[in-house]
Amino acid sequence: MSTILTRLIYVSRPLGYDPIELDDILRTARDHNARFGITGALISRWDLFLQMLEGAAEPVAETFQRIRRDRRHVEVTLLGTAEVSHRLFPDWQMRDDAAPSWIWPHADVLAGRHLATPFDEVVAMFARIAAERPGP
Repeated sequence: MSTILTRLIYVSRPLGYDPIELDDILRTARDHNARFGITGALISRWDLFLQMLEGAAEPVAETFQRIRRDRRHVEVTLLGTAEVSHRLFPDWQMRDDAAPSWIWPHADVLAGRHLATPFDEVVAMFARIAAERPGP
């Protein structure tokens, strides 16, 4: 019998992109996620955070609410959720990656096109990243 998991993806804008703040976000996320059985990935650059969370529904929802209250994230927008039977990032409490060049150019982010990308296309972006380097 498969366990049903929740996959949640959101996008936000960093409030002043700072590598030290990013390290703190990642350290906090990894500690929190390890305690609550959450895995995922954070794609980051100076104009965008794109994050996938995977795990049991309640801890994922609570984590997302915590992120929405975090002052380091601005304009937090839920791109979608889905019930899934497997994780894309099973070995990562929180994988971090600079946004590859094939993820929305800055002009598209400014124009809000990233917010209109279908959820399945965003999942495919994460799947591509997971395939490039599946584990720590």
